[in-house]
Amino acid sequence: MRAARFGDLIHRQLDPTKPWDAGESMETSSILEDDVFVGWGATVVGGVNIGRRTYVCAGAIVTKNVPAGRIVTGTNEFYEPHEWKGSLGTS
Repeated sequence: MRAARFGDLIHRQLDPTKPWDAGESMETSSILEDDVFVGWGATVVGGVNIGRRTYVCAGAIVTKNVPAGRIVTGTNEFYEPHEWKGSLGTS
């Protein structure tokens, strides 16, 4: 798997009544498929899947699965490259 990651991949604490390291509190890790870029200060939360050739912009927050080939900005805002108004959409 090839991915460039400058942001953070973090886990959620789904039930604060259970210890952090309790077996039933464990969640799956995030999956970054090939050619994913996670920008500086971006946060990927929980066991989400980020599809191949996806670009997560700096400062974005991802808490849902992202289809392949998308540009992600804000909080779970997914764009297809042809919808993106900046130069990134043509790269």
